[in-house]
Amino acid sequence: MNLQSSILLNEFKIHNSQNEYIVEIVKAAEYYEMNESAVEALKLIDQGKNLKEVERILLEQFPSDEIDVLDFVEQLVELGFISGDESREISVSNNSLFNKISPTLAQSLFNSFSYKLYLLLFLVNIALLTTHLELLPHYSDFFVSNSLAVSMMTYLFLSLIMIFIHEMGHVMAVRSHDLPTNLSISHRLFLVVIETDMTHAWRLSRRERNHLYLSGICFDTVLFFGATLTQLFVAQPWVQAVASLIMLDLFIKFIYQCCVYMKTDFYYVLENTSGCYNLMERSKEWLLRRSEDIRSKREQFILGIYGVIYIIGIGFSISLFVFYVIPQLRYMVQTSLNYLSYPVGSMYFWDGFVVLAQIALGVGLLLFTWSRTLKNRS
Repeated sequence: MNLQSSILLNEFKIHNSQNEYIVEIVKAAEYYEMNESAVEALKLIDQGKNLKEVERILLEQFPSDEIDVLDFVEQLVELGFISGDESREISVSNNSLFNKISPTLAQSLFNSFSYKLYLLLFLVNIALLTTHLELLPHYSDFFVSNSLAVSMMTYLFLSLIMIFIHEMGHVMAVRSHDLPTNLSISHRLFLVVIETDMTHAWRLSRRERNHLYLSGICFDTVLFFGATLTQLFVAQPWVQAVASLIMLDLFIKFIYQCCVYMKTDFYYVLENTSGCYNLMERSKEWLLRRSEDIRSKREQFILGIYGVIYIIGIGFSISLFVFYVIPQLRYMVQTSLNYLSYPVGSMYFWDGFVVLAQIALGVGLLLFTWSRTLKNRS
């Protein structure tokens, strides 16, 4: 390849939102942020101009930029822009069951009016908690039964349902824009999570992307409001116990979403609002002085602030895991193993069996997601 060469590119689309350029490789369903000179280079190459002519035009239009067309083309090859690269697969299957959800139905749940309603419900929830302090979630709300196994099974069942409802919030918000999506299992540090594929959100404006990132919390807000009303107006003890458990779970999950040192919903809102994409990765590289791709003092400030939050957050998570999770897990395993010595027909035996089974399931899912992440990196 030399400056006299002409390059044939795969089909691409340019999405311009405010001061950012997001370039989509249509076949691979992959998106990349590019500056103005890179976008202009893509347009010129796509017009059939040879690389020498592309370089001349770019040097005239962007005299202050460092222009190296051959190096740029090599990067395009690595990213999959060059025609003939068949190594990349479409990341989101159009055959996904979720893609059959009607955009019209989704738009009835996520539109300009509904987002205001979700915000109002969120403020109402805060007001109800501050005026009825007895409703504040407490760790004892976990124990809906004298049996630890029943409490854990109830919590697991409800938690899975609420996780699914949360992710369906994201799914419905994506479908409201008639974009494809899917669900997958992943992890955040030592936490197993379900993820909604919002790759194609890059076709939308920055504000619309924020709506997609917050859509799961919108559904959580409705659930929390319903559980709060149940606490206030339903006298049945068992129903109140379940409502308290739902509120506890949603409260914990909201605190988790605030932990932006992991890739939570609020992390993506922070990243998207700041315009500093790949914030976590770039912050780590910048802190280690391995990256000089810093465009402005503003980006340096954002990366520095996030870097401090990341270090503190990781330290907090490790401390929590070492001094709280592991001892609690050890106690639960030892107690459950002791319970297995009781007769098979006793409540203690099944308490121990169910608790160990749930721990084994959780650890197995975590190891699965870790192994898949390592496989994808290799």
